[in-house]
Amino acid sequence: MRLRRRDSRAVRFCGPPGRSYVSTGAKPYSARQTTSLGHVSFRDVLLILHIAGAGTWLGANVVQAVAPPALARAGSSALAGWYRTTSAMAVRLYIPAAVLILITGILMVLQSDTYSFASIFVSIGFGMILVGALLGRFVFGPGGEQAAAAVEAGDEGSIRRAVSRLTTFGLIDTLLLLFTITAMVLRLD
Repeated sequence: MRLRRRDSRAVRFCGPPGRSYVSTGAKPYSARQTTSLGHVSFRDVLLILHIAGAGTWLGANVVQAVAPPALARAGSSALAGWYRTTSAMAVRLYIPAAVLILITGILMVLQSDTYSFASIFVSIGFGMILVGALLGRFVFGPGGEQAAAAVEAGDEGSIRRAVSRLTTFGLIDTLLLLFTITAMVLRLD
């Protein structure tokens, strides 16, 4: 897709043959005047990394929701190993993803002429990073270890409690993350 300047007020987005789109609104990032496949701006790289971090977080949440039932059928050692892995993911996956999201988000706001740290969607993003860090430290990390220990001990009551807690907070985390992604896409302000 190319941008073609038609006059001083409108920009025509030329897509596939027979389709074109016209935008007369202000560009969300004034530093970015044109886009082509041969040029990728620093802001584009930041946005790609930002989205990759959020995708990693959301994807890991989905995997953690769907994997345990299959692993339970594979046996208690596989399930206990899975819960130990999810506990380790709090440090090895979620923290790097959150740091990536935080750094790229800050840099994008600093580069923007349109948005600031006072923008609502930016505040929502900072809040989600904080919620994710707290849940990882106090719920998912310890909860994975508790679930693994309960599975290894064969304690059905403890398994149910640990898994229920992980599932509930996993759902909360995922819904908040989806809300945050929506706020970012819509640039709630």
